Amino acid sequence: MATKTIVTYASYYGASERYAKKMAEILACDSFEIKDNETVNLQPFDTIVHFGGLYTEGILGVATVLATPHFIAKKIIIVTVGQTDPATTNYDGYVRTATQDNFPQVKFFHLRGAFDPAKLTLRHKTEVTIMLAAYKAIKKTPERQLFLDTYGQKRDYVDFDTLEPIRIAVQGNRAQKVAIIGASHAGISCAFRLKAHNPEMLLTLFELKPEITFRSQAISFQLLGAKIANNVNYATVDELLAKKIEVKMQALVESVDFETQTLSYRNLADDETANFAYDKLVIATGAYPVLPPIDSDEKSVSGVFSFQTFEDIEKLDHFSNTHDSLIIVGGGVVGCELANLMHNRGLEVTIVHDQKQLIPSCLDTAAAEKLADIFQKRGIQIQFNRLVTSYESVTSGILREKNIKATLDDETVLKACGIIIATGLRPSTFFVNDQLTLGKHGAILTNAQMMTSLNNVYAVGDCAEYVPENAQDSVYSAHAADAIREGELAAMAILGENAHLNTHQGTYKLNFTDLTVAVTGLTNAQAEQNGLKSQQVSYTNPTLDGKNFTSMWLNYAKETGKVLGLQVISTLDVAAFVDVMSVAIEQDLTIFDLEFSDQYFEHGYKNPSGWFSIFAELVRAAGGSGNGR
Repeated sequence: MATKTIVTYASYYGASERYAKKMAEILACDSFEIKDNETVNLQPFDTIVHFGGLYTEGILGVATVLATPHFIAKKIIIVTVGQTDPATTNYDGYVRTATQDNFPQVKFFHLRGAFDPAKLTLRHKTEVTIMLAAYKAIKKTPERQLFLDTYGQKRDYVDFDTLEPIRIAVQGNRAQKVAIIGASHAGISCAFRLKAHNPEMLLTLFELKPEITFRSQAISFQLLGAKIANNVNYATVDELLAKKIEVKMQALVESVDFETQTLSYRNLADDETANFAYDKLVIATGAYPVLPPIDSDEKSVSGVFSFQTFEDIEKLDHFSNTHDSLIIVGGGVVGCELANLMHNRGLEVTIVHDQKQLIPSCLDTAAAEKLADIFQKRGIQIQFNRLVTSYESVTSGILREKNIKATLDDETVLKACGIIIATGLRPSTFFVNDQLTLGKHGAILTNAQMMTSLNNVYAVGDCAEYVPENAQDSVYSAHAADAIREGELAAMAILGENAHLNTHQGTYKLNFTDLTVAVTGLTNAQAEQNGLKSQQVSYTNPTLDGKNFTSMWLNYAKETGKVLGLQVISTLDVAAFVDVMSVAIEQDLTIFDLEFSDQYFEHGYKNPSGWFSIFAELVRAAGGSGNGR
């Protein structure tokens, strides 16, 4: 930084501290508290911003800040934090008392704080009581009337938006420069939200690839025959430029100097390097496919697929038109989605999965067994608890020949026309992992506003994991919906809004067209890992004609009936119910809270009762507690 800035604060009840810490974050500097009768050394700083509570005795901490005679060339900003409305309050007396007219260079700002009568000291309680009596006896101004109307009530007027004039006083009235690394789901959503709320903000997107990230839902559309190449990306470069978002394609960010807030990048088109200075940095570098340790006699085997670009999807689409069998390595979300899609295109499909059940991150054993049973009845073969140890080409040149031989760890040999590697994703954090704090999943750790361990640096999407509000552990979710939500939240944090991620339910609907598989909340195994006493009930409701069914598995807290998670498998489109249950989990509702809520009549089902009612009765029968007993 060109100048050294410090934020100080003196606070009785916390409002000044909240403002000060937010201001330090905005200015990318340190902050510290000034305590009574404490001597501090502010000599090294060119700019001092002090937040002090405003009381009858004056502005807290201001005497300490102005106590030493070395401020002639300094920029000093004093911010008072009080109960009264700055728009209707005369602060001249406080200013004269604080400065004694000896510090003409000091700028004053006045903010509104918070009030909690339960936390007041005896002295301040006495002062408030005196004010109450005085205000009753004198002319009622709007401010005094508000005091009388809200006397004894907890009030919080803290508004971080009011810090913007102070930022301008420190940094000057200029638009902030925001660099976003990665034109991904999260990066694009962050850029769009920033521009929507502040058109003057200077945004620059750095994208490694020659194309903007494609929409994940494009996989199913393309593989089912819908040609959507013109609508596959979240935005085009022209669309971004029209919104006055600068775009640098094929730009490899090689390093970031977080101290000077400068990134270095290489233009892969011409191999030229350049530096870029930013005020805020958003890392949205996504994730890359994990390739299992498979031995192969050939460096490149035709017919092996993984997915990083839409071109990869088009290659698999073309392959599927001329071949009739596939091995899919991985029985997670993506592996199961692709297995069902390829089966529906008429291919013979075998899943090789290294665990004992499908999608263990989302499904409990019973739901996973139901999905496996549906797959196997459709003709999709599954090899559980098996690893592919090697594959090789056995090409004969005959069209549709099963020209790839895959060997499993039990020496079983499988033959197919191609192999899809769907063994998961790994966060792309190669240029920051020694400077930013990483979480247990290897992604960049953030708080619920997507802020990282460094000021002015945010991480969103598949490269980030975060700690939700009121949670102890971080979560990682490589889903497009989460990435978009995180990008928008980072934008709101940059804009100074107090939006945050409350909880994380992992709500997801698998990309099937002929089957609904949707989940939200914790599996039983995950609940146990979090120390929760979870129990599960389930119900299958067939339709009257016997052609369709819906099966649901509800996880709940045994002692209270609180909803913890839901898993759904149905031949009907009932995924919206999962969205409802996600909100129920976020609001800490029990199944008994939901039992008699207004729901539509379940037309066509053998049991016409609503699902809330069905589950409440099942929980009671299982010995569930709470409002149901």
